[in-house]
Amino acid sequence: MNYRDRYYISYIGETGVSFYARIKEHLIRIMGGDYESADPESLAVGEAKPLWRGMWRKDTRDKMNEFMDIYAELAPKIIRSISAVRMFLGALEGCGQVDRRLIEGALAHHLRSQTNEIKRFLPDDIRYLKMRVGQRKVRVSITCPVEVIGLPSQIVIR
Repeated sequence: MNYRDRYYISYIGETGVSFYARIKEHLIRIMGGDYESADPESLAVGEAKPLWRGMWRKDTRDKMNEFMDIYAELAPKIIRSISAVRMFLGALEGCGQVDRRLIEGALAHHLRSQTNEIKRFLPDDIRYLKMRVGQRKVRVSITCPVEVIGLPSQIVIR
């Protein structure tokens, strides 16, 4: 999420499929109302208000009729919200799915431990994998060509 020429993290996700396949699925689920969409007007002023909460949460799974009733109004706003997103990818060579999910979880945990200024765009109800007692400790170095607020240069997965 780009706000005032600063990048904020609004989503952390690993994928075991091609990036194209995951983005295609993600866009279909956003445009289809299953995933949450941010209000583009609130994003423009640095807030993270939902335009549509999605239908994947327990209390929103029966909202299809409501979504269909307001789809024509929501669709252009959802597209503007999607257009506000900038994606940064990290190649994790030699990592299996469990390792990728642990790295994803460690990044999310790190961000959620930061101030509201830093974590405000990252939803707090997405669940991430955590290390189990006895698993090996791993240090991951992170580099990025631009500053991403709250992104550490290194995380330790414990």
